[in-house]
Amino acid sequence: MSPDFDNVDRVEITNTNGSLSESFNNFVFEAPEVSDVPLSSSPTLTFTQNSADITGNNIAMDGEGGSQSISDIDIQVFNISDEDGTFLNSLVWRDNSFIFSSDPTYSGLTYDNNNDGTKGMSIKSEDGSEFRLIQFTYYNWGESEPFTNTIKGFRNGTEVASMTFNGFDPGFNPMTITLDPSFSNVDDVRLFISGPGWAGDGTTNHTINNIQLTAPVSADPPTVSTDPSSFISATSVVLGGQVSDDGGEPVSARGIVWSTTDGFDPTTGHTEYMGQDTGTFNGTVGLLPFGTDIYFRAWAENSEGISYGDQRSFQTANSITAQLTGHEGWRLLSVPAGVSLAEFLAPIWTQGVGSGGNTPNGFPNVYTWNTASTDDTQSWWVPVTDLTHTTLDAGQGVLVYVFNDDNYNQTPDGFPKNLPISGSEFPGPVNASPLNSNENGLALSGNPFGSPVFWDDVATSGLHDAIYIWSPGETGGDMAYSRRWNR
Repeated sequence: MSPDFDNVDRVEITNTNGSLSESFNNFVFEAPEVSDVPLSSSPTLTFTQNSADITGNNIAMDGEGGSQSISDIDIQVFNISDEDGTFLNSLVWRDNSFIFSSDPTYSGLTYDNNNDGTKGMSIKSEDGSEFRLIQFTYYNWGESEPFTNTIKGFRNGTEVASMTFNGFDPGFNPMTITLDPSFSNVDDVRLFISGPGWAGDGTTNHTINNIQLTAPVSADPPTVSTDPSSFISATSVVLGGQVSDDGGEPVSARGIVWSTTDGFDPTTGHTEYMGQDTGTFNGTVGLLPFGTDIYFRAWAENSEGISYGDQRSFQTANSITAQLTGHEGWRLLSVPAGVSLAEFLAPIWTQGVGSGGNTPNGFPNVYTWNTASTDDTQSWWVPVTDLTHTTLDAGQGVLVYVFNDDNYNQTPDGFPKNLPISGSEFPGPVNASPLNSNENGLALSGNPFGSPVFWDDVATSGLHDAIYIWSPGETGGDMAYSRRWNR
């Protein structure tokens, strides 16, 4: 017959005189052809017969067993022997006379081998193409008590989705399992029992059918915006942003990245982490350079990549205060900005100084170290006699005897002493002041920044293993180091 008879439910044959013929034999009937449909039409694969193309390779594909054929993807359904999705070479379609559910019309794909069970089943694209799994009908014909099934979604071999459900229905009815949006971009979905099952070996009697799929939801990096700065101080600020869209995948991390360079590459900036998920976020960012322009951007990340909000900027306050606690004695200090020692030490008493100090009389109480030294004797200390025109290099230390009396009026002024510093912090990274190249020589270095420095972040290539640290408030008259630290 012509293709016009491909999709009919009744055929009548009449004689030439118009009467209905009752004499015909040897007709061959074939199943009607089902047109392919695209994945985007959200087809449902309903398997209605145990065809040879299923039992031949123990894989049910779309278009086989009476199911809908999909034009732009090949979907496979098969049993698995473990959570890794290892193919189990047995699959069969059974109707309700075997499955024996409360729904006489239910049928499905299962495993039939002397009532043995399997670990689970897989719904997978043949060539790794992605799809979204919407739902399927599940029935277990072996369990008699509640148990947990796990469903996991994978993309390119990486787990991207997971959920669980109770696989037992006390009324022995098939159940429709609807998957959450995390299964929107997968190429393999595995269903498996999470416990021992009735057999005690981690297997059970799964049956699935009516598998509805659709085109994958296109995923992108998150959408994130940068909020203005707030609560600005000399060395800290509150920064944040908003993740308005997760891009179709969960937001695994978010935060702020900052730099002192306008238009900076965010992959090279200072990264701060501030949680995960969508919504508004913020946090305090510390250890900032004072008196400095700071440029920052919010960022957010999902499995598709990292996105950044627009760049914003602010300037930290240009004044900090170094506080000296304890009691009268020698202190090792450094200045985190290019200001003169006269300005830096103005609040405390300085003597033995020709310019910028309180008096030229008395023993000098401000010293630097001669980097040409060949040992650690006190003869290498150099008194500073002109504070007005002496500005320390970034990372250079200075030794100061801090008197209790700030104005030499014989009345102790007590501690703490506050040394305000105004200006802009030395930009990092900083190379310490010239070091001593002599084998047994020392160099005096100090923190060039307004915030603490972690010693492990200091590059010390070529240095001797012994590091000497000054104790605040040291009263020894020989101005020697007080502690030794072997790195």
